[in-house]
Amino acid sequence: MPGRRTRKTRSSSDAGGSSSSAAASPARSRASTIEATSLPRAVAEARDAAPAAKSSAAGTTKSGPTATGSARVTPARSSSSAMTPPPVLTILTVLAIAVAIGLHVFDVADPTGSITHDAHSRRAAVPVRNPTAATDPSAAVLAGLDAGVAAEYLAKLRAAADEHAAGCGVGHGASRTAAFPIEPENARERRQINYAAYYSTREVVPWYTCDTTTCKLPSCQCAQNRPPAGLDPSQVPQFITITFDDAVNAVTYGPTTQLLQGIKNPDGCEAKGTYYVSAQYTDWHAVQTLYAAGHEIADHTFSHVVPSTKAEISNLAASLGALSMIPRNAIQGFRAPYLNITTTAIDTIRALNFGYDSSMTVTPVADKTLWPFTLDAGLPVTCAVGDCTEAIPKPDGTPSMWSAPGVWELPMYSLVTPDGNDYAVMDPPLSGASLTELLERSFDLHYNGSRAPFGLYLHAGWLLGDPTRSDTVRAFIDKVRQRGNVYVVSNAQMLAWLRNPQPITSSTSAGLTCPGLNARGAEVCDGVDNDGNGVADDGVLRTCNFPDAVFGTCAAGCPVRVPSATEPVPPLTDPGTGKCMVPTGTCANGVWDESKCLCMCTGTIDGAGWCRDALGSCSVSKTVAADGKYVRCAYDPAPDATTGSSTTKVGTTGSQATTGSQATTGTNLAGTNLAGTGETLNSASTGGTDSVGKSNKDSITTGNAAARAVETVRGMTVVVFAAVVSVVLAVVVGAL
Repeated sequence: MPGRRTRKTRSSSDAGGSSSSAAASPARSRASTIEATSLPRAVAEARDAAPAAKSSAAGTTKSGPTATGSARVTPARSSSSAMTPPPVLTILTVLAIAVAIGLHVFDVADPTGSITHDAHSRRAAVPVRNPTAATDPSAAVLAGLDAGVAAEYLAKLRAAADEHAAGCGVGHGASRTAAFPIEPENARERRQINYAAYYSTREVVPWYTCDTTTCKLPSCQCAQNRPPAGLDPSQVPQFITITFDDAVNAVTYGPTTQLLQGIKNPDGCEAKGTYYVSAQYTDWHAVQTLYAAGHEIADHTFSHVVPSTKAEISNLAASLGALSMIPRNAIQGFRAPYLNITTTAIDTIRALNFGYDSSMTVTPVADKTLWPFTLDAGLPVTCAVGDCTEAIPKPDGTPSMWSAPGVWELPMYSLVTPDGNDYAVMDPPLSGASLTELLERSFDLHYNGSRAPFGLYLHAGWLLGDPTRSDTVRAFIDKVRQRGNVYVVSNAQMLAWLRNPQPITSSTSAGLTCPGLNARGAEVCDGVDNDGNGVADDGVLRTCNFPDAVFGTCAAGCPVRVPSATEPVPPLTDPGTGKCMVPTGTCANGVWDESKCLCMCTGTIDGAGWCRDALGSCSVSKTVAADGKYVRCAYDPAPDATTGSSTTKVGTTGSQATTGSQATTGTNLAGTNLAGTGETLNSASTGGTDSVGKSNKDSITTGNAAARAVETVRGMTVVVFAAVVSVVLAVVVGAL
């Protein structure tokens, strides 16, 4: 059954025949090379010593009772009684089983840390390995950490990747059918329209109209189930887009880039992907290296929360610009967290000059699969998850007047079952031959039909959860590329073609460009391996260490605080003086407070004045709400939490943007140097203390207080359990 989760050992048949298996061989070879990557010596020794010690202890426990039992003098027994095990062995066996169960429950029986937990299951996971600098720029960031601390941090990154894959991917589309809901204002009047039936008889849903005489490329494209510009399907490239959502770091970088590595399009350009980035656990320098390599970097909001507010969207773009050095005009795309797109969010990205959204789902249907379109004439489909009520007719038949001129929608095409129903939009819960069959069947609907783009929308956790999936996907891509005119591109590359569609002029040309930087010479901090030694930005990269956040950056200095949704670009630390640098734009309309590293904007919390922008300058004038009161700045405390008077200056009562357990009031943060990794800022400090010389280990292990409390309680429980077992064992042995 397609809907059932399967896990199979990879064989030659899993890739769909001998030809697929042969195509997969290079991928398997790469995976084997990656598996052989060694841990740092300290991590490897700690990992290997734990099972050995456990095995030795188990052997001692077994031999002790056996020797004691054999030395004990007992009366001669009959043949029937001789078959009964001695009572002491029975008791000890029961105790051993109890100890084993207890250790398993309390997570002590997993010295390698390779067992992960989620809300639904306990399953074996791929052990986290330290990356190498030659394959992952995040390795340089982790190189300055203590080996144990690095392993702990990698485990956190892996847990976060698994959590996002479980929460955002598997099951999102698997439980839906080809029928999609239309949401009128009155929920009781909700109707069901069969998605597939419409596309088999007409192009779009009934209320959609678009005037093709006025809607013209490059800025406008009506929704249609045929290629743009009147081109025949045989004249257009078959695009494959592969996208990855959420954080980019030492755990997610490797499996995502390796999936695309080595794929060449017919025009000789390397395959590129699209990364929809959110901020938590993101290594900003790793994002920069992806951008420098030609991959697309797009916006997935700062905090990965819904709804997608203007601040969440714009602040992530600000962090990408300041810490990943990505120009704002290069960030064209947006995807809503959990695919919860709304017309309000689309209005927001239009106001922020984004080029496209990619959050809506479309089901491929034979020759009628919808191509990407602009929203000049409204929505030809409804939102599968979010609220798009404003874009559909009202129950009384009044048409919607909503539109978003110039904004493209690059749909997410679902993978389908043999009967044409949606199976999954993201992270299909399959492996091996079942996954191959699903991919090939869905691809055929595109390639043999309207040639609408085919997409794979993934989380790194999906690849990490079953490493054979990477081989399966590579074998699938290698197989379908043999059909001709198949291009694996980023959404940005595809959008450039859509705005100016050109027919294929030869088997090796589709009018696309090869993105990416290739600057050679002395090493500079630009995300590129300038000197050709296999490592980008080695020796010039700044490494920034915070509790629960370690990242690199090519910025002028490390930020004094972890970037947050209310302070996406904190002031930077001057590498020479160790003092905070005044943000770009200075502190006009405010006063620079060096002790807090903040522009203190003029005005009052509840009155007129100014607020800090994403870069920390006081450039945002406070506005008046509908109730006649001035709107508070985003970082100000809620009204019910304010104890001071309304004349208190903004920023002096709880308005300082801090993150986690960090308090930087009155702190002079300075950088220290780590050999081979550039400047390092350790800001795990408290008010009035000097952070110079603090160890990296301190900065990480003092991060999450709640997690430490849970671990403490668990440890105490294990100690009590072991003590009780020891007492019972002593009593039993003494009685014998």
